[in-house]
Amino acid sequence: FKGKTVYECWPEKDAEMYHQKDLDLMDKNDTQQYEFQLTHAKRGPQPGIFFKTCFHNDDGSVAGSVGVFFNLSERKQWEKKLIEANAAKDKFFSIIAHDLRNPLHNIIFSANLLYHEYATFDDGKRKEYIRRFYDNSQQIDTLLANLLEWAQSQMEGLVPHPENIDMKEFIDTCLEFSAENARKKDIT
Repeated sequence: FKGKTVYECWPEKDAEMYHQKDLDLMDKNDTQQYEFQLTHAKRGPQPGIFFKTCFHNDDGSVAGSVGVFFNLSERKQWEKKLIEANAAKDKFFSIIAHDLRNPLHNIIFSANLLYHEYATFDDGKRKEYIRRFYDNSQQIDTLLANLLEWAQSQMEGLVPHPENIDMKEFIDTCLEFSAENARKKDIT
């Protein structure tokens, strides 16, 4: 906009505001930085940031102002994606924490019961609690292995390795993860 006034570049209401900002800038012989929306004829509103400063005559008096505009559309899009990614990460960690807590609580519950009631249990009951320790430890190990695999895929990029799976076995494994909680809650 070299050699043009704000009234030649902007709608009147915006021009008056920018003109006042320019007068303040030159009065203070300072610099300015502010964000605003620039309406592009084809792309619509574009977020941007303006940097302005004064330039001077040979005698040091303020001769005018010069500024540069940076379009922030791309940066704003990345900020939005980052906010969405952080929300997804928070939700993911909440789910993982919940999934790890259940088998860990089952281990603690079983260990506490076995510790306090050991003498009253027969060998069959003791083996049942030891099996529960093992099953819940396996669940935690599987969840942690999946978490580590996911984290590695996030760092290196996901490379698909399709394979055939036995759906019955897969579903049975999923049900095993829930079985201990169902047993505790007397759900069949």
